[in-house]
Amino acid sequence: MGEENSTEKITEEKAPAKKAPAKKAPAKKAPAKKAPAKKAPAKKAPAKKAPAKKAPAKKAPAKKAPIKKVTEKKITSDKITAPQIVAFIAVLILCSESVTALLASTDGLTILFGIIAIILAIVIFISLEFIDLSPVKIPNYWWLTLVFGVILVVLAFFSTAGFATWKPYLGGVLLIIAGLMEIFAEKKDILPSKLVALIGAGFAIYECIMIFAIFAFSTPATIINPIIGIIVAVILIILVLDKIDIKIPYNWWVLLTIAFVIFTWVSPLYAGIAGTVIMIAFILLILGY
Repeated sequence: MGEENSTEKITEEKAPAKKAPAKKAPAKKAPAKKAPAKKAPAKKAPAKKAPAKKAPAKKAPAKKAPIKKVTEKKITSDKITAPQIVAFIAVLILCSESVTALLASTDGLTILFGIIAIILAIVIFISLEFIDLSPVKIPNYWWLTLVFGVILVVLAFFSTAGFATWKPYLGGVLLIIAGLMEIFAEKKDILPSKLVALIGAGFAIYECIMIFAIFAFSTPATIINPIIGIIVAVILIILVLDKIDIKIPYNWWVLLTIAFVIFTWVSPLYAGIAGTVIMIAFILLILGY
């Protein structure tokens, strides 16, 4: 009996001992509870969408395109015209003529021409608005440019200063040409360069005739140079009017050649206007006018 009791006690005591591992089974479920913890990285997926929100920010450069178009429109609207170019060249020549008149002469009318020439040159330059002088505004009217040119030509006629023996007509003549260009600007049938070239050809013929009259065929240069000048001036008139096909194109190198001949062979002998005017026509043609 004692042995049976002891065995029963052992079995009874051992039976509960075997149940202890069974209690550890719930402890194994603890890693299963960690499974929700693994879902935490899955919650980071929305965080990756943050760079996608930066896509609208990249559209900001696209909004700058209209600003560039505005600046392009301003540049085209402020394009310099052919009369402004001629008037600006006239301003440069007037400055030179006024300095020559003030420094190289003691004649009253010549000094008056120099003073008026420099004042009108400043006024015309301000009216061209090449430099923004906001407080000072002078309107640029074609008739005002024309009147200034006539005044300067009349004063130059009574003055004694000039380059060599020339009268200082050139600045006033260029202002008159700039005013005439404004008048003919609305007519599309003639280019500004052709108008200036036509006026230059007319001056060339006038200078050649005056060379014949003044020098009376005294030297070979006073005979050959005016003859060649008349020939190239007539060719230029034909090219500008385009009435006769002489197989010579009206382009930059032809105009430059004619301007060079007049400038070096004819203008040094008298007045000095025609060659410069045709050179300005060449500049306008190069600039697309």
